[in-house]
Amino acid sequence: MAMTRTLHPGHSHRHLKRAVSILGVVLFVGVLALVLRTLSAGGSFAEVRPGYMGRCTPAASLAVRDIVVDAKTGLAFLAVAGQKPAVEDGIYLADPAHPKAPPQRLAGVPQGFRPTALSLWRDRSGSLVLFAASPGHVSGSVDIFSVHLGAHPQLMETADIGSSLFAHVRALAALDGSRFYAVDAPHVAGDFFSLLGSYLTPAKGRIIFYDGQMPHIVAKGLRAPRGLALAADRSRLYVGLAVSHVLASYKIESFLGHLTLADRYALPLAPGALTVDGAHALLIAGDPKLFDRARFEHDPSHPSPSAVIRVELSDGLPHGVSQIYANLGHPIAAAGVAAEAGGHLLIGSALASRLISCTPS
Repeated sequence: MAMTRTLHPGHSHRHLKRAVSILGVVLFVGVLALVLRTLSAGGSFAEVRPGYMGRCTPAASLAVRDIVVDAKTGLAFLAVAGQKPAVEDGIYLADPAHPKAPPQRLAGVPQGFRPTALSLWRDRSGSLVLFAASPGHVSGSVDIFSVHLGAHPQLMETADIGSSLFAHVRALAALDGSRFYAVDAPHVAGDFFSLLGSYLTPAKGRIIFYDGQMPHIVAKGLRAPRGLALAADRSRLYVGLAVSHVLASYKIESFLGHLTLADRYALPLAPGALTVDGAHALLIAGDPKLFDRARFEHDPSHPSPSAVIRVELSDGLPHGVSQIYANLGHPIAAAGVAAEAGGHLLIGSALASRLISCTPS
């Protein structure tokens, strides 16, 4: 005969209490891990060791957002756009070999164009092509210019590519004279609650490929991408992810522009712009402490540290990182881009509206 077991009410109550306790512990551990992750992303545990083997001098008081260098001439092109529209906004040309000469604003840029990202391409004939992005509230544009150097350098616009996919362009990388990649991502503030919120909401950063006719999304779900660079042989694309302090490497399918994630490499800072340094390295300027950057953005009396690192590449993949410059906020705070040209290191900051030129000893 089957026996029927009668559960005592107290037995069920103990099981429920135990389940609630376990759930509470799991939630506590999860929240603690999320808080620690946010504090780490903000730089609470980062140690900044200032240093540079050389001498740095002010070069310009401009809100420099990006720098690209023409390898043939050694000239540097600057994307200048402040936090708010200003008469100084535009594309400038600087000669790193003469750091005391002020950068020259180039004619030929459309009125109201506020460049946030640049990329250069030289074709086989030697002609120089400049790509420049100007975001907007709903739609942005990437303009293509032919560059005319000489006694009176100027730009001539050859294409104006407008799209809602370019509303928040952070970086550009030209694949050739008509095709390019762009990073598009809404701004993520560096304060604690903004960083915490970025982990609790879907990542909205994406990579756009323009194939010469139409823009296409080729990667999405990236958390706060801020930098972009192509390998010298155009076989890989590198993306800096600010919140996670990561350099992501993608393999490129050259014809269609499709991307395949190949590697994720941890960085000691929140990366800003990426620039190619020869065939086997990248220069990355960024923020060791995002919390300090957020505070500096609202109160310039609290400088934000700056750092520049070099990431060595082997077979296209990152395999080593070294710091080449760092400070505690002086002479340049919240640096967002660095590039080497003519034996000089140029470092720019849009928040601090400053460009400095550093010469190694």
